[in-house]
Amino acid sequence: MTTDELCERLRVTRREVHWWANTGLVPCRRGLGGCREFDDDGALAAAIVADLRRKGVSLHRIRGLHIRHPHREYLAVGRAGPGGRTCFWWCGERDLLKHVAACPGPCLVVSVEDLRKRLHDQDPPRFARRKAN
Repeated sequence: MTTDELCERLRVTRREVHWWANTGLVPCRRGLGGCREFDDDGALAAAIVADLRRKGVSLHRIRGLHIRHPHREYLAVGRAGPGGRTCFWWCGERDLLKHVAACPGPCLVVSVEDLRKRLHDQDPPRFARRKAN
């Protein structure tokens, strides 16, 4: 998948995707002519980063996830411990409720499988054309 296709599907800017790729947050490779290309894992990692950024998680915290190769069904994000430290759990469906219930404060969940389906099963979103005057 090229950068333009990824940006259109995720509704993010090229600058954001390039930043994520340059800092190593999202894996990519250079194609012909030097343009970036994303395989399935790279596109899914970019979708997870975009979803977490929309939900207000900082890039500094996202870097601690090591999401280069997402391997579980869900990602749970919550505050745990006496200091209120943000914790991340990669988990399956059976473990998800256990992690959410153990979290004393608000917890946010990202469904990796839903993001994968949105990336590959649908046509890219199209923006409505403006009416001619």
